[in-house]
Amino acid sequence: MSLTPDTVLAYCNHDKVFEEKPVEEINIGRRLLIKPGEKVALDGEVVKGVGFMNQAPITGESMPVEKNVGDTVFAGSINGNSAIEIITTKTSEDSSVAKIIQAVEHAQSKRSASEKWVDKFARIYTPVMIVLAIVIAIVPPLLLGKDWYAWIYEALVILVIACPCALVISTPISIVSSLACAARNGILIKGGTFIEIPARLKAIAFDKTGTLTEGSPTVRKIVAYQGYTDEFLLQIAASLESSVDHPIATAIINYTTDDGINLLEPESVQIIAGKGVIGNINSTEYWLGSHAYAHIQDVCYENSNHTQAQELEDLGYTIIFVGSNKNVIGVIAIQDAMKSNIAEALVSLKELDVEQTIMLTGDNNGTAKAIANQTRIDQYFAELLPEDNVTKIKELVDKYECVAMVGDGINDAPALASSNLGIAMGAIGNDIA
Repeated sequence: MSLTPDTVLAYCNHDKVFEEKPVEEINIGRRLLIKPGEKVALDGEVVKGVGFMNQAPITGESMPVEKNVGDTVFAGSINGNSAIEIITTKTSEDSSVAKIIQAVEHAQSKRSASEKWVDKFARIYTPVMIVLAIVIAIVPPLLLGKDWYAWIYEALVILVIACPCALVISTPISIVSSLACAARNGILIKGGTFIEIPARLKAIAFDKTGTLTEGSPTVRKIVAYQGYTDEFLLQIAASLESSVDHPIATAIINYTTDDGINLLEPESVQIIAGKGVIGNINSTEYWLGSHAYAHIQDVCYENSNHTQAQELEDLGYTIIFVGSNKNVIGVIAIQDAMKSNIAEALVSLKELDVEQTIMLTGDNNGTAKAIANQTRIDQYFAELLPEDNVTKIKELVDKYECVAMVGDGINDAPALASSNLGIAMGAIGNDIA
């Protein structure tokens, strides 16, 4: 059965009706009608209607996902019990399904170590057995006067018994079946080589945000200092974060706008990777950053600011300082809920003989410690920059020989590449892979 339909119902501007068209003729921006129970042919955005999509063929999700106007739908998904209209965002060659198929085909071309060994073995073993069969068929009758028929029969028996067909076929079949099964469950494996690595893993390193946690942090507590209001603190923080693509930035912006607070337009913004943001708003310079960045700014001392921040960190909160020049306006406490099945997953890894589980995070030490205690992870390393993650992974590889890295952000890509097995999770992870 095809993963996507060959034809679609596309809107015709001339006749003002939906007409059946070959999917290859549909360009980006065409309006399509998806009837109840139909498969989606192309990636698109919902512009009319509300429906529940079965995305199991693409993402492996077992439950249908509600799709409203503005939501993205994937090619290969199955529409529920109500019709929706979408605007295509990708052609058939670039759709989600096409990428999955291309990835699986590419993976199948990358042979595992077992496959390579079997091929080498067969190249030597097969000629040897053919020569042996010839010797058995010819030598006894010629030198010993034995019956030709009997010894030719013996030679044929040797060929049949010694034929390496089962050995040669079994390994590729198992690899291809594994790749296909993984793809059906939303897991793309980039070659048979990587199927065999997990059995040898001795340590697995996890990024925190989006991997151990839900990846949707929310603002939990706001503490304003020096007479500033919570509203002003949020307005400055959200305005600085408006140009930053990060889960924490999204949490602050969403919390601020949900409270009806308008954002200001920064006159200039400087993003300091892994540390914070500096920007000018209404001709005044403001900054926002982590607890460590507040110490770099020399504004966090062993006083009430530091003590309160430390107490919040010990409770598992991520602390964001907001200031102007050398003055601290306040702090925002953010927390990202742990995934419900993480503790169970870590226990399962131990049962599979993974010796060490490690968390790598750019978060502060207090938050990292609280999460490590909550999940019972073996080791954690906090306040790491992306380049620090790479260094740490290389150290772990030297120590444990076979190490996997699990992450879901673009900044995790170098660390994923430095490990023996990189596991990229989520929508962003697909782009990394």
